[in-house]
Order: sequence, then C-alpha cells, then structure tokens
Amino acid sequence: MSSKNIFAPALLCGLSALFLLGLSGCGSSTPPPIAVAITAPNGTQSIDQAQTVAITASVANDAKNAGVAWSVSGGGTLTNQTTTSATYNTPASVPAALTATVTATSITDSTKSATLQIKVNPLPAVTMTSIAAATAGTAYNAALTASGGTSPYTWSVNPTTLPRD
Repeated sequence: MSSKNIFAPALLCGLSALFLLGLSGCGSSTPPPIAVAITAPNGTQSIDQAQTVAITASVANDAKNAGVAWSVSGGGTLTNQTTTSATYNTPASVPAALTATVTATSITDSTKSATLQIKVNPLPAVTMTSIAAATAGTAYNAALTASGGTSPYTWSVNPTTLPRD
C-alpha cells in the first residue's frame, strides 16, 4: 500500500469531522428570551381618585407577536384592554391612599411579565383657619392647607367670584 492511500482516508475523515462540527454550530443558537415592558404617560406613579391612566406594553423577541394579557390588583379596574394597551381606572372614592399594581403578562410565555405600581390618592381637601372680614382696597392674607390628592398643588383665585366694590 502506498503512503497516499493511508493518508487520503485519514484526511477525508478529518475534513468530514470538521465539516460536521461546522454544521452543528449553524442554526443551533437559542433565540433571545421574551421580555415584557410596561409604560404610562410621563412615568405616572401617583394620581387622584376617579382618574384614569393609559398604559402600553411591548413584548420583545416574541416570534408570535401575541402581546400581553392584563390584570390589576390592589384596587381599580382595567378597561379598553388590547394585547398592547389598557386603561387603568381608579376607584370612584378612595378614603385613604392605596397602591394598585397593573401587570402585563406575555401571552406566548406566561412566565414573562412586567408590573406598574400606581399610588391612588383621595381627592385633595383644603382647610383654613377662620377668615377675617376683608376691607376693600386693602391687602388680604389667609392661610390655606391642602391634604390628600397628588402634589404639586396649584392654587388660583377666580376673580369673577370675588366681591366687587
């Protein structure tokens, strides 16, 4: 037997092994995992009772593009639900602040979800000490205090309701 015949099968076998190893690496990478993100306008984290928040969800790496299923706990309800958005509705009356948790769960992979916590405050209440009688043309000062609600508070005076001379 010549030396060519001895090395040719070994070379062919080695090349075949390299080829098979190369093929085994092709297409065997796992797809990136599904990830869910949930957002609200301006990063809403606090609102007053009887208000609503529009919420959106996105699902990354979902080959089925199935979207999310929605749920809420801690108070309030969800309306206008789609696979990408929902509206959170606070309770009509809140005697004390509460925290609601809205959850968006991937329909394709129910182990993947995202949450948004929203603090719901009772309506603001304004208190003041007794107000002294005013004198026309003289500066007037009264102390007002607000509690409840979502700050910052905005104060204003409606000049059409003030007494006139």
